[in-house]
Amino acid sequence: MTTRSIAFASVALCLMVLGMSLHAQNQPANVAGNWEMTLTIPQGSLILTFSIEQEGSSIKGKMSSQMTGESAIEGTVNGNDLTFGSNLNTPNGVADATFKGTVSGDSIKGTMVVEDFLLDWTAMRAK
Repeated sequence: MTTRSIAFASVALCLMVLGMSLHAQNQPANVAGNWEMTLTIPQGSLILTFSIEQEGSSIKGKMSSQMTGESAIEGTVNGNDLTFGSNLNTPNGVADATFKGTVSGDSIKGTMVVEDFLLDWTAMRAK
């Protein structure tokens, strides 16, 4: 094997590894399953449970709590970034809520926007 052949093979191998790494970064995190969310609200915190079904980067499921009842969720996962929406029952009626978070294994940390409020939340996958 010539020096030029070795150099070409090395470059090709590096490009292949880089391509595999970039492909893996674009794979959606696995968020399928049951989760328990703690939503930080002005009065303290609210516990919600939600279940997610995932097909590729698309998710759907249900969310519930004693305060908000049950509502459908629908959204996407792009790498470790999770976004989903839901219509929550509030004391003022039904409100559109948008949840954004970052997945890290069996936990998610993010924010929720509902009406004029920006609220923090964390979630842990149920065992």
